Amino acid sequence: EVNSWLQQTGARVLWRDSRMKNVLMPAHGLMLGGPTCPLANIQAPPMHQPEPQDPEGLALLLVSGGSTGTPKLIPRSHNDYLCCLRLSSQRCGIEARHRYLCLLPSAHNFALASPGILGFWQAAACVVLSDEAMPKAQIQLLERFKITHTALVPAQALAWLNSCGKEPALAGITEGVQLQVGGAPLDAATALALENQLGVRLQQVFGMAEGL
Repeated sequence: EVNSWLQQTGARVLWRDSRMKNVLMPAHGLMLGGPTCPLANIQAPPMHQPEPQDPEGLALLLVSGGSTGTPKLIPRSHNDYLCCLRLSSQRCGIEARHRYLCLLPSAHNFALASPGILGFWQAAACVVLSDEAMPKAQIQLLERFKITHTALVPAQALAWLNSCGKEPALAGITEGVQLQVGGAPLDAATALALENQLGVRLQQVFGMAEGL
Protein backbone atom coordinates (compact mmCIF):
# COMPACT_ATOMS: atom_id res chain seq x y z
CA GLU A 1 0.00 0.00 0.00
CA VAL A 2 2.74 2.45 0.92
CA ASN A 3 4.59 1.79 -2.33
CA SER A 4 1.39 2.45 -4.26
CA TRP A 5 0.85 5.75 -2.46
CA LEU A 6 4.44 6.81 -3.09
CA GLN A 7 3.99 6.18 -6.81
CA GLN A 8 0.63 7.97 -6.94
CA THR A 9 1.76 11.06 -5.06
CA GLY A 10 5.40 11.44 -6.11
CA ALA A 11 6.20 12.01 -2.43
CA ARG A 12 9.56 13.54 -1.63
CA VAL A 13 9.69 12.53 2.04
CA LEU A 14 8.37 9.44 3.81
CA TRP A 15 8.21 9.41 7.60
CA ARG A 16 8.15 5.73 8.41
CA ASP A 17 8.19 3.52 11.46
CA SER A 18 10.04 0.27 12.08
CA ARG A 19 7.08 -1.84 10.91
CA MET A 20 7.37 -0.68 7.30
CA LYS A 21 9.31 -3.25 5.31
CA ASN A 22 10.29 -3.34 1.63
CA VAL A 23 9.37 0.30 1.03
CA LEU A 24 10.72 1.57 -2.30
CA MET A 25 11.29 5.31 -2.02
CA PRO A 26 11.56 7.11 -5.40
CA ALA A 27 15.07 8.20 -6.38
CA HIS A 28 14.27 11.86 -5.64
CA GLY A 29 12.83 11.02 -2.21
CA LEU A 30 14.09 10.90 1.36
CA MET A 31 13.08 8.36 3.98
CA LEU A 32 13.07 9.45 7.62
CA GLY A 33 11.82 8.08 10.92
CA GLY A 34 12.07 4.74 12.61
CA PRO A 35 14.43 3.95 15.48
CA THR A 36 17.34 5.77 13.83
CA CYS A 37 15.55 9.09 13.43
CA PRO A 38 12.55 9.59 15.76
CA LEU A 39 10.46 12.69 15.28
CA ALA A 40 11.42 14.08 18.71
CA ASN A 41 15.06 14.36 17.62
CA ILE A 42 14.34 16.71 14.70
CA GLN A 43 15.10 20.21 15.97
CA ALA A 44 16.44 21.94 12.87
CA PRO A 45 14.90 25.31 11.92
CA PRO A 46 12.95 25.51 8.64
CA MET A 47 15.15 25.87 5.57
CA HIS A 48 12.88 28.50 4.07
CA GLN A 49 9.73 30.43 4.87
CA PRO A 50 6.53 28.65 3.82
CA GLU A 51 5.00 30.00 0.66
CA PRO A 52 1.40 31.30 0.69
CA GLN A 53 -1.03 28.53 -0.19
CA ASP A 54 -4.09 28.66 -2.42
CA PRO A 55 -7.08 28.15 -0.09
CA GLU A 56 -8.74 26.07 -2.81
CA GLY A 57 -5.56 24.09 -3.44
CA LEU A 58 -4.57 20.66 -2.16
CA ALA A 59 -4.11 20.52 1.61
CA LEU A 60 -3.74 16.78 2.19
CA LEU A 61 -4.56 13.34 0.84
CA LEU A 62 -6.65 11.07 3.06
CA VAL A 63 -6.75 7.29 2.76
CA SER A 64 -10.13 5.83 1.85
CA GLY A 65 -11.76 3.18 4.02
CA GLY A 66 -13.97 0.25 3.13
CA SER A 67 -12.58 -0.24 -0.37
CA THR A 68 -11.17 -3.44 -1.81
CA GLY A 69 -7.61 -3.61 -3.05
CA THR A 70 -5.21 -0.75 -2.36
CA PRO A 71 -6.98 2.08 -0.48
CA LYS A 72 -7.55 5.13 -2.65
CA LEU A 73 -6.20 8.59 -1.93
CA ILE A 74 -8.74 11.37 -1.37
CA PRO A 75 -7.72 14.98 -2.12
CA ARG A 76 -9.01 17.67 0.25
CA SER A 77 -8.54 21.40 -0.16
CA HIS A 78 -7.62 23.82 2.64
CA ASN A 79 -11.01 25.58 2.61
CA ASP A 80 -12.96 22.34 2.40
CA TYR A 81 -11.15 20.55 5.21
CA LEU A 82 -11.02 23.57 7.51
CA CYS A 83 -14.75 24.10 7.02
CA CYS A 84 -15.50 20.49 7.95
CA LEU A 85 -13.40 20.48 11.11
CA ARG A 86 -14.73 23.87 12.24
CA LEU A 87 -18.36 22.80 11.81
CA SER A 88 -17.67 19.47 13.50
CA SER A 89 -15.99 21.20 16.44
CA GLN A 90 -18.88 23.64 16.80
CA ARG A 91 -21.49 20.89 16.50
CA CYS A 92 -19.79 18.91 19.27
CA GLY A 93 -19.53 21.99 21.48
CA ILE A 94 -15.74 21.87 21.80
CA GLU A 95 -14.25 24.61 24.00
CA ALA A 96 -10.75 25.61 25.09
CA ARG A 97 -11.25 23.98 28.51
CA HIS A 98 -11.72 20.52 26.97
CA ARG A 99 -9.06 17.80 26.73
CA TYR A 100 -9.11 15.18 23.96
CA LEU A 101 -7.44 11.76 24.19
CA CYS A 102 -6.58 10.43 20.73
CA LEU A 103 -6.53 6.62 20.76
CA LEU A 104 -7.25 6.09 17.05
CA PRO A 105 -4.72 6.37 14.19
CA SER A 106 -4.15 10.11 13.93
CA ALA A 107 -4.12 10.07 10.10
CA HIS A 108 -7.69 8.73 10.02
CA ASN A 109 -10.31 11.37 9.20
CA PHE A 110 -12.31 10.50 12.33
CA ALA A 111 -9.36 11.11 14.65
CA LEU A 112 -7.96 14.01 12.65
CA ALA A 113 -10.92 16.28 11.98
CA SER A 114 -14.29 14.84 13.10
CA PRO A 115 -13.74 16.88 15.24
CA GLY A 116 -10.53 15.09 16.22
CA ILE A 117 -7.11 16.60 16.75
CA LEU A 118 -7.55 19.55 14.41
CA GLY A 119 -11.06 20.28 15.65
CA PHE A 120 -9.87 20.49 19.25
CA TRP A 121 -6.84 22.59 18.31
CA GLN A 122 -9.13 24.89 16.35
CA ALA A 123 -10.97 25.51 19.62
CA ALA A 124 -7.63 26.01 21.46
CA ALA A 125 -8.25 22.80 23.42
CA CYS A 126 -5.66 20.27 24.62
CA VAL A 127 -4.88 17.07 22.72
CA VAL A 128 -3.20 14.02 24.28
CA LEU A 129 -1.80 11.39 21.89
CA SER A 130 -1.42 7.75 22.87
CA ASP A 131 -0.70 4.47 21.09
CA GLU A 132 -1.85 2.43 24.10
CA ALA A 133 -3.82 -0.59 22.88
CA MET A 134 -5.05 -2.21 26.11
CA PRO A 135 -8.52 -1.05 27.30
CA LYS A 136 -7.60 -0.81 31.00
CA ALA A 137 -4.54 1.32 30.26
CA GLN A 138 -6.56 3.52 27.89
CA ILE A 139 -9.19 4.13 30.55
CA GLN A 140 -6.55 4.97 33.13
CA LEU A 141 -5.23 7.67 30.81
CA LEU A 142 -8.57 9.46 31.17
CA GLU A 143 -7.86 10.01 34.85
CA ARG A 144 -4.17 10.73 34.47
CA PHE A 145 -4.65 13.53 31.95
CA LYS A 146 -8.08 14.77 33.13
CA ILE A 147 -9.61 13.92 29.75
CA THR A 148 -13.08 15.26 28.87
CA HIS A 149 -13.44 13.73 25.37
CA THR A 150 -12.19 10.71 23.49
CA ALA A 151 -13.19 8.74 20.38
CA LEU A 152 -13.44 5.00 19.73
CA VAL A 153 -14.67 2.62 17.06
CA PRO A 154 -17.38 0.14 18.20
CA ALA A 155 -14.93 -2.73 18.70
CA GLN A 156 -12.89 -0.60 21.12
CA ALA A 157 -16.05 0.50 22.93
CA LEU A 158 -16.99 -3.15 23.47
CA ALA A 159 -13.51 -3.83 24.83
CA TRP A 160 -14.00 -0.99 27.32
CA LEU A 161 -17.30 -2.53 28.44
CA ASN A 162 -15.65 -5.91 28.95
CA SER A 163 -12.75 -4.40 30.85
CA CYS A 164 -15.04 -2.43 33.18
CA GLY A 165 -17.16 -5.56 33.68
CA LYS A 166 -14.09 -7.34 35.04
CA GLU A 167 -12.91 -4.33 37.09
CA PRO A 168 -15.95 -2.21 38.09
CA ALA A 169 -13.72 0.49 39.60
CA LEU A 170 -12.69 1.51 36.08
CA ALA A 171 -16.24 2.70 35.39
CA GLY A 172 -15.71 5.45 37.93
CA ILE A 173 -13.01 6.88 35.68
CA THR A 174 -15.20 6.94 32.58
CA GLU A 175 -18.10 8.69 34.35
CA GLY A 176 -19.02 11.93 32.56
CA VAL A 177 -16.52 11.57 29.70
CA GLN A 178 -17.86 12.55 26.27
CA LEU A 179 -17.34 9.38 24.21
CA GLN A 180 -17.55 9.79 20.45
CA VAL A 181 -18.10 6.51 18.58
CA GLY A 182 -17.82 6.22 14.81
CA GLY A 183 -16.14 4.40 11.96
CA ALA A 184 -18.88 1.72 11.90
CA PRO A 185 -22.53 1.40 12.98
CA LEU A 186 -23.13 1.19 16.74
CA ASP A 187 -26.05 -1.01 17.79
CA ALA A 188 -28.61 0.26 20.29
CA ALA A 189 -27.82 -2.34 22.97
CA THR A 190 -24.14 -1.39 23.05
CA ALA A 191 -25.00 2.31 23.06
CA LEU A 192 -27.25 1.87 26.09
CA ALA A 193 -24.66 -0.26 27.87
CA LEU A 194 -22.00 2.39 27.35
CA GLU A 195 -24.21 5.04 28.92
CA ASN A 196 -25.60 2.90 31.75
CA GLN A 197 -22.52 0.91 32.72
CA LEU A 198 -19.71 3.37 31.98
CA GLY A 199 -21.58 6.60 32.67
CA VAL A 200 -20.23 8.20 29.50
CA ARG A 201 -22.04 10.86 27.49
CA LEU A 202 -22.33 9.08 24.16
CA GLN A 203 -22.09 10.90 20.85
CA GLN A 204 -22.27 9.00 17.56
CA VAL A 205 -20.18 10.39 14.71
CA PHE A 206 -21.08 9.89 11.06
CA GLY A 207 -19.00 10.90 8.06
CA MET A 208 -16.61 9.87 5.34
CA ALA A 209 -13.13 10.87 4.29
CA GLU A 210 -14.48 12.15 0.96
CA GLY A 211 -16.32 14.94 2.82
CA LEU A 212 -19.89 15.68 3.80
